Formats: sequence, structure tokens, C-alpha cells
Amino acid sequence: MITNVYRNVGFLHTIMLIKNYFIAFLTLIMLSTLISVRMYVFHLIKHDKNKRVKKRKVSMVKKTATTILTCYIPLSVIFSTNYANTIIFKMKPEQKNTSTFYTAQMTARYNKVEDEILEGKQTGSFTKNIANLDCYLNVPEIVKSNLPVVIFLHGTSERSIEKVKQLKPVTAVTDGTLDGLEDFIFVAPTAPHRGSWYQSEYWDTVIDLIDALSEEYSVNLNRIYITGFSAGANGVWGIINKYPDKFRAAVPVSGYNNITPENLINIPIYAIVGGYESGFKASMTRMVNSIQEAGGNVSLNIIPQANHSVTQSSYTTNELYTWLLSQ
Repeated sequence: MITNVYRNVGFLHTIMLIKNYFIAFLTLIMLSTLISVRMYVFHLIKHDKNKRVKKRKVSMVKKTATTILTCYIPLSVIFSTNYANTIIFKMKPEQKNTSTFYTAQMTARYNKVEDEILEGKQTGSFTKNIANLDCYLNVPEIVKSNLPVVIFLHGTSERSIEKVKQLKPVTAVTDGTLDGLEDFIFVAPTAPHRGSWYQSEYWDTVIDLIDALSEEYSVNLNRIYITGFSAGANGVWGIINKYPDKFRAAVPVSGYNNITPENLINIPIYAIVGGYESGFKASMTRMVNSIQEAGGNVSLNIIPQANHSVTQSSYTTNELYTWLLSQ
């Protein structure tokens, strides 16, 4: 699709150049004609002795010049304004006033392609430092506008980018395990200074990350989702408790934290914990009950016979991301 867009850009650019040359050609013809007419009139006045014939010739020349100007003026107006774009390319009305007609974005709209062509932006899976955080990202190959963002926070054992890349929640997104979901930007930041996401001093960096992503890509700031496993889930609870208005929904998996239930009544939360994780299960049950009592939209999925490591498998099916992206 991108190839077709840029092929069309070259074609349209050529057409626009032809249009500009045509305007220059018309202008040259007009000026040459007017100069010739003026010189001919002077010649008649000076040399033609028959006044009647001279008057008739001068009248004829003036009519010719008037006809040329009458044809040139509307043509020059049409071809020198953006209405030429409308006439030649049958553009949509909202596209008439653009000054960047032959850009990739304009061509994409002309072909009814809703994709935003972001030249020079990385796509696919890659590592990048964003807002002073080492991140592993997965960006759709065709970057669309208003993409939702899913942020994943790692556990205590995965404090390097190489370990983060090998986690099940990350590989499920990057290797095609998840299928049929809408496009979204996935970003897994590592905690600063090889720390852990349960440390409250690092929570503000996630907000900085969101701001930096919005400058890099066309993201939908009303659809920022956050999830995390273990210590990452601890961080999820703390971050949404501090910044509930920044996130559309949250999925903490096997983690807990101190919260104010009233802060979380407006954010949908889908908590997951293993049946064998007695400590996590007890704490998360208390948290979920307190949010429900405050009127919040929260649910707890207890996976039977699952220990701490097994709950990571929640990320390898579509269920978790389907719930997130549907909020």
C-alpha cells in the first residue's frame, strides 16, 4: 500500500509540473501577442496613409488582443489556484485549500487510504530509548492515525531490555501469536536504573513515556491502556491510582498495591491472579472488593491451579487484549 501511495505521488507531482509549465507557456504567449499587437498598431499609425483602412485594421487588431486576454485571464485564474486540483483530480471539497497537494498524506486521502504515512518512522519490533526509558516496541507496519497504545510493565526479574524481549507477554505480540486484533502500538519500558515498577518514584516516567509517544506517532490519548505482571502489576495499581484519568483501562496480573478505591471508580479494571498464589490472591481480592464497594467497574479472574509463572500465559491468548481494546 505504501509503495502504491508513493508511486501515485510521483505521478501527481509530474501532473502538477505540467500544469505549472502550461501556465508559464500561456503567459509567454499572451505577453508576446500583446507586444506584437502594440508594435503592429504603431506601425499602422505611422505608415498606413489610408485612414479608413488603417482604422479598420487597428479595430481588428484590438479585437484580436481583447479575445486573447479574454481567454487567458480565466485560464490563468483556473490553473493558478487550487481549483485546478479540483478540476483535474476531482478532489474532495475539504481538499481544495491544501498547499501540499502532492504530499504522501494528500495522496493517501485521494486514494481513500486512511493510513498516515510517517516517513522515517520505525515500524515492526525494535528497541528504542523514549523519555529516557529503554523500551521494546511493536508498531504496525502501516502506521495509522489515532492508534491505541498498550503499555506493559515487567516484573522484578526482568530489568534489562534483553530479558523483557523474551517475556511471554511481549513475544505474544511480536511473533504473531495474537491474531484478529485491531492495530495498536505496544510498548514495554524497562524501569529506570534497573529498578522495579513497584517503586513509586518511577511512576511519573510512564506519563512522560506517553507524552513522548504522542509526539512520535499519531496516538489516541483517549485510548491508553496499561498492564503489568508481578512487580509490573504492582506498578499498574500505583500508576492508575495516581493518574486514573490518563488510562482507558488496566489489567494487573498477579500484583497488588495500596490504593484509594474512590480514585479507581471510573477506570475499568480486569485483574488476574493464579489460584495457587495465596498471598497475591488474598490481597487482590480485598482490593477488588473495595473498588466494587466504591462503585467501580472491576473484576477478578482467578485462574484455577495456576502459580505465579503460569499466570503469564494470560497474555498468550486474545482474551486479555480483546477485553482491553474493547473498553
